[in-house]
Amino acid sequence: MIVQSLDPTINAAKFVSVCKEVIVEITGVSFVDDSSLSVTSDYEQDTALPPATNRTRETALLVQQLAALGQHWECLLFTTGGAINFQKSHWYLMTWIWQNGLPRLATTAQAPATLYLTTGTNAQADLVPRIDPTQGFHTLCVYITLSGQYTRQARVLRDYTEKFKTQIEGSALTPTEAYTCLMLYIKPKITYPFPCVSLTEKQCHHIQALILEAILPKLHLNRHSPRAVLFAGPRYGGLSFPEYYAELGYGHLQYILLEMILVSSYSV
Repeated sequence: MIVQSLDPTINAAKFVSVCKEVIVEITGVSFVDDSSLSVTSDYEQDTALPPATNRTRETALLVQQLAALGQHWECLLFTTGGAINFQKSHWYLMTWIWQNGLPRLATTAQAPATLYLTTGTNAQADLVPRIDPTQGFHTLCVYITLSGQYTRQARVLRDYTEKFKTQIEGSALTPTEAYTCLMLYIKPKITYPFPCVSLTEKQCHHIQALILEAILPKLHLNRHSPRAVLFAGPRYGGLSFPEYYAELGYGHLQYILLEMILVSSYSV
């Protein structure tokens, strides 16, 4: 009901392909009680003004449009019996600063802006917290960041493996039980966020190192055991240990294929 009641004249996010032939517009995404709204700027640059002035004006217009969309969503939600807790919400701004032909995301200090919205029948507007584009935020066990720097996600996964190593080393698990724990507990825990994040091969190996240190002795294997044997599947005489950099790529491919299927379905 809320989605069907959205005002079609309110700006939404727009994604244009490099060839300009594919244009996707999306107002937001919702999952159960979580919602994400987005707006793309339609500001027209004034060549008579300095770049900094154009950026300031564009930022002001964009925040104004985002506020209109956010307030519209809040009113529809309130009308249907829902509510938004702005202290559990956040917003971010993606605007680019160009230096020597290279773009980089502007920080909160470089592109200051505030967003205020009202809730329910309260006429007093509340400040919606803003996060920096380089700051990761936690959502459904994944730490998303706009800048593509997933240092925090890598650190969280490393913490998981440190805890796992401590628990395994102090246990009396049999080889079968240890292998089952590896495949059915720590592997899903580590690989769950992989389709949504990007990690380097070095980061993946750093995460995996402690797992191997803990699990190999429990399986009565030497720590110098050939990795080809550990990571290969049973077809090749291997143990099917998860290789997390490969798992990362596999997760990305799954999402790409899923997106292609969805696009094809909509096209049909």
